[in-house]
Amino acid sequence: MKISLITVHGYRNYGSVLQTYATQEKFKEYGAETEVVNYVREDSNDENFTKWLIERTLGNSKNLAKKLTYTAVISKSIKKFATICDSFLKEKVKLSGEVCYHFDDITNNIRESDIYCTGSDQVWNVNANKGILPAYYLEFVPKNKRCISYASSFGTTQFTSKQLEEMKPYFKKYKYLSLREHYGIKLLNEMGYEADFVLDPTMVVDKNFWSKLFETNPVKGKYILIYQLNTNKRMDEYAKNVQRITGLPIIRIGTRYDHVLRCGKTLCFPSVGEWLTLFNDAEYVLTDSFHGTAFSINFNKQFLCFSPKNFSDRLIDILENFSLTDQMISDYNDFEKIKNKINFKNVNEKLDLYRKSTDQYLRKAFSD
Repeated sequence: MKISLITVHGYRNYGSVLQTYATQEKFKEYGAETEVVNYVREDSNDENFTKWLIERTLGNSKNLAKKLTYTAVISKSIKKFATICDSFLKEKVKLSGEVCYHFDDITNNIRESDIYCTGSDQVWNVNANKGILPAYYLEFVPKNKRCISYASSFGTTQFTSKQLEEMKPYFKKYKYLSLREHYGIKLLNEMGYEADFVLDPTMVVDKNFWSKLFETNPVKGKYILIYQLNTNKRMDEYAKNVQRITGLPIIRIGTRYDHVLRCGKTLCFPSVGEWLTLFNDAEYVLTDSFHGTAFSINFNKQFLCFSPKNFSDRLIDILENFSLTDQMISDYNDFEKIKNKINFKNVNEKLDLYRKSTDQYLRKAFSD
């Protein structure tokens, strides 16, 4: 059985490459040989992403020296992080060939498959994607081919009625739909489609699976791990207080060279294996990331979650799924939460149930 999978794999993000790899490996359990469609949004290629990040960081600053410095730092950071992500994908994931930045290029660069699948991550977030991207709705697939989705995400609940109406017809071709968030299922139900809840690919496989990728930890001893994707000075101040309360050092995963200016000791651009090891060995995790939260749960780490300014619905949903909403920081003066211990017996029981229901969905989607 051949599967063509399209997902958000080319974005410079640890979670993106790990969920892609996990999907490919999970599908192998059903006898599937998966090829990932090497499609990347044109505005998120390295050059355009660098421009966007510089604009977001500097805003309307007229300080020429600052602009030149940040441009150099961010450009160098993107190039370095690209080598980390690309080397992992090249080694671990079967890609369809040359990168396709335009929809029309896809049909000339993919094989014919038995099943076509829209994968996980924010493939249907029309706000983040700056509109509907037909590729993520399998518009390139020949007629009468089976189309499914696995753990796809809308990324948010904030859509206009016009956006929802525009998206609605794109789901007609899917024989089976599944999402990693319950609010996404509700959105599809309101459009008239049935959908199943399934686990994110990074959680449908367990710690034993991920341990095969672990590498030597560059940190010795106990530590607090920060994995922070968004600028949030209040989160940084909170982390300093957690350090004071626990007496443990802060280790920060940096994806830009200027992250060394934030609190804690920053490890810039750890390999994917080191990233996993840093999570596994941490005493506490502080994160504003969906996949940072997912791995904290999967690895049974004591963690606290900080809501980002945009697309926070994903974090709320995953915490609700495991009855862990108390781990979300809403009061930045509440430091008692760091003393609360998560009952992972209940969490792991839910993980087992969700893994079984995800398995049932995939068997149905692949065989019916």
